[in-house]
Amino acid sequence: MDFKTGINNQTHKAYIDFAAQYGIEYVILDEGWAVNLKADMLEVIPEIDLPELVAYAGSRKVGIILWAGYYAFDRNMEEVVKHYARMGIKGFKIDFMDRDDQQMMQFLYRAAETCATHKMLVDFHGVCKPTGLLRTYPNVLNYEGVNGLEQMKWASPGLDQVTYEVQIPFIRMVAGPMDYT
Repeated sequence: MDFKTGINNQTHKAYIDFAAQYGIEYVILDEGWAVNLKADMLEVIPEIDLPELVAYAGSRKVGIILWAGYYAFDRNMEEVVKHYARMGIKGFKIDFMDRDDQQMMQFLYRAAETCATHKMLVDFHGVCKPTGLLRTYPNVLNYEGVNGLEQMKWASPGLDQVTYEVQIPFIRMVAGPMDYT
């Protein structure tokens, strides 16, 4: 690259160009595009110009999805979704739900409905297995609900990842589509 890579517009434009070249519909701006430790999704880091990226991606027929931590997304969900929908963002990858109690299930429904109202997609990452929500809200693309490769960072040395990789599509995907990192 002829620029400093990282969480910046130049790097994301390179990803967008790659996606456009290979017919990939969306690019996710993963963790780091919003100001760290603020839990405010309306505060974007200075290295990212979202309207510019949305226009650039749109000119190449690629959509932008934003990664969102659950807590920050839930704090002012309606305002965040409305703001980014108006900007042309296509959806959210929401992370760190990590439980399946009643409060979290209610959050999943609210997030799916709020995004559907604004014609945005949702990728639930860091979440339990699906339980039928995507039948009510088809804008929910998938749930992670699986022990993905990112878990290898802290897995025990005895973990048989190869066997797991072969078995998981036949076990987990019975419940629905999965987001596998």
